[in-house]
Amino acid sequence: MKDLIEKVLKTINKYNLISPKDRVLLAVSGGIDSMTMLHIFNRIKGILDIEIGVASFNHGIRTEGKEEVALVKQFAESLGEPFFYGEGDALKVQKETKRNLEDVARELRFDFLNRIKENEHFNKIALAHNKNDFAETFLMHLFKGAGLKGLTSMLRNENNIIRPLIEVTREEIEHYAKENRIPYVVDLTNYNLSYERNRLRYQIIPLIKSVYGQLLDTVMNFGEIALREDEFLDKVAAIELQGIRIQNEEYSLKLFEALPLSIKRRILMKILGDASSFERVENILQFMEGSQRKISIGEDLYITKTKNTFFIEHGTPFTIDSCYVLSVPGKTVIPESGIEIVSEVVEPDYKFNLKDKNIAIFDMDQLKFPLMVRFRKEGDIVEIENGHKKLQDIFVDMKVRRDLRYKIPILVDNEGKILWVVSVKRSSIAKVNESTKKALLLRIVPIK
Repeated sequence: MKDLIEKVLKTINKYNLISPKDRVLLAVSGGIDSMTMLHIFNRIKGILDIEIGVASFNHGIRTEGKEEVALVKQFAESLGEPFFYGEGDALKVQKETKRNLEDVARELRFDFLNRIKENEHFNKIALAHNKNDFAETFLMHLFKGAGLKGLTSMLRNENNIIRPLIEVTREEIEHYAKENRIPYVVDLTNYNLSYERNRLRYQIIPLIKSVYGQLLDTVMNFGEIALREDEFLDKVAAIELQGIRIQNEEYSLKLFEALPLSIKRRILMKILGDASSFERVENILQFMEGSQRKISIGEDLYITKTKNTFFIEHGTPFTIDSCYVLSVPGKTVIPESGIEIVSEVVEPDYKFNLKDKNIAIFDMDQLKFPLMVRFRKEGDIVEIENGHKKLQDIFVDMKVRRDLRYKIPILVDNEGKILWVVSVKRSSIAKVNESTKKALLLRIVPIK
């Protein structure tokens, strides 16, 4: 018993899973793994200086579900730990959504766990996955072509989900449960070979272990190495990403091409975010080497390449149906553009950098208040020194990317005349001159 507890404490320290004063919510199903985790945490909470709670969820898939929850409740209360219960109808949701039943059940359970975590002020959720589970998941992800992140997903402390038993074998858990007379239920679906994981557990892994007896240790050691190297490469990619960024999510093609392939892949994954996939990244890499200037890489998703740069372009609306009254003096937040416009009344001889596109100055007496901030409209015209110019032509001349034009703020007076295409071009209206008495200075500040 002492050896297993020390092993769990070592894992917690090794992966920095828990800190003093944490409140850890244990996800307990009634099975041997999670009931053992509950027993261990009841013993070590004083050592770790933490508080724990127990959460159990009935998916409504099996008739035994209520009995299992009752067992968890009884065991938690016998240990003096707070208990939280939830239930759902995974079969109903699966029927309505036509999704995989296991995925639906998992989603319902995590929704419940996260809800309890927030409502009861826990900051970590502990799952009872063990070393055997890690090997099974590792092989499943490997066979499906996962990268280092997928292969090491169970070793990561992400979204405050921890797995403190990840270095403990199933055999060690069984021995501990027997020695401490821990009650638990046996889920017969764990032996149903129609499930992919069970076929791997009872058919494929025993065959591999008959040849490679140290499979669990070998997979865990590789996982540890892969995790640390993946973390290192991620840090390198993050640094290089900042190095190739020019502006507005536009990137240097020359600097990107000079990078190692592995870093290129990671940079593209970071740029794509949730839209990332192996096939999409490989398509972009091929595109970079070709002569095409723009290709579709998904629904409403494009990559565009110029002579010196590249950027990901999303299908965008023509405009945004929002309008704001400019506070004078004061600050006006334009959330759609991620900026605020700071206005102040200044003397006409106020000194500023004339080349700074994020600053504009106007003759107060020539302005027609109130001033408004809106977004582009069909047929917008801007008054310039030698006449008028279409807003569309200004965007083209100033090389403003198509996918960014819809969210560029436009300052207009109370007659609707455009005073400033913010950070792009100022109109010729209300220019400061020798007879100006007071001036209105506008500055653009990014929202942090």
